[in-house]
Amino acid sequence: MPKRRRPLAWFRKRLLPGSARLLVVVALLLLVAWTVGQILTDQHHITQYLWWIPTPVVLALAWPLVVLSWILERLSTRLGGYQLRPILSFALLGITLWFLFGVGHLHRSLFPAGKGSLRVAYWNLAVDDQAEGAGDVILDLDPDIAVVANPRWDQTRGPLFEALRTLGPPPPEAETDAQGAPSDPIEPDPDATEADLPDPTEPTAMHFLFSSEIALATRGSITRWGSATFAAGGVDDHEHRGVVLFAEIEGLSAQILTVWVVDLPSAPALWRMETMRLARSAVASWNGPTFAPSPEGRWIAQPEAGVFPNADLIVGDFNTPRGSASLEELVGSRTNVGTVAGRGFGYTWPRRRSILAIDHCFADESLKPVSARTLDPGMGRHRLLLVDLKQR
Repeated sequence: MPKRRRPLAWFRKRLLPGSARLLVVVALLLLVAWTVGQILTDQHHITQYLWWIPTPVVLALAWPLVVLSWILERLSTRLGGYQLRPILSFALLGITLWFLFGVGHLHRSLFPAGKGSLRVAYWNLAVDDQAEGAGDVILDLDPDIAVVANPRWDQTRGPLFEALRTLGPPPPEAETDAQGAPSDPIEPDPDATEADLPDPTEPTAMHFLFSSEIALATRGSITRWGSATFAAGGVDDHEHRGVVLFAEIEGLSAQILTVWVVDLPSAPALWRMETMRLARSAVASWNGPTFAPSPEGRWIAQPEAGVFPNADLIVGDFNTPRGSASLEELVGSRTNVGTVAGRGFGYTWPRRRSILAIDHCFADESLKPVSARTLDPGMGRHRLLLVDLKQR
């Protein structure tokens, strides 16, 4: 009469080794999918979803799978996954080191961060709840250029804009006498010629603009601005609408500084390569209008638009991770400041537990990246991007 198999013996001989092999296979498939995404990024529509698999998530899943597989094999009476597990372990170790130093730039934390001569703060506010004190968050960073995208439509919008307007120099105050009373107005010089008098058509310096849900404030003077908009996928709603806004700013460098601010569609079904091409096409076919300041301090549409100017600096929410092939379609050969000068992982979304870097800053050869980091402003959906640069 045959002996009955004991449940524990069957469990250790069959189930545990099989489970150990299964865990190794799952970890392998996860790494293969991640690797394909890293190589092809969003060159193809299907591979962009593999590219979007966050590296922290891959490591958080794959390491426990390999360790648990090893534990199950040790408890079993047969080997399970022993050939693949060492290979996966070495691969995961390499990915972890690359993640910490190649993506997180931990070695740069040993060196003090410089401020540079130009500081830019970008924040896609995009809040679901209150945004009280958003203006103070920006001002505390002391930026030369501040951009806030998608401010909330409520009572916090007004205080935010008022705070941003204070980045510019304060308006001249009337002179007072020793008792604080307004002094007598200065009498005009009777010998002054017409050339010596103020030109009533001279534009007033403007330091703030708001258009297409993008607010830009600067310590310099905005001399001209315009924007190109488009809708992706044949749908015109907030998830498919995109904008590229330019602003020409003087007073921050020897030449006029041209800044692009982008806010691109976020719909997950859109192929990002196609979205970037639509944005590039919108810029190339743009025919105005442009806006310039009037002597009364209003933005006035200009009859001659010209062409969309080339950017010295591009900043905004691209809704695709750093390193995407699609980014070159819009930014060309400009340098991603976060790649060459980033401190930390640079993840900006979602704010509370950031796992993707989708807000970027690109600079051309006239600007040298000094530092780039992200901050948790305590509100909104995105982290704030703070960049320091120097004039070359």
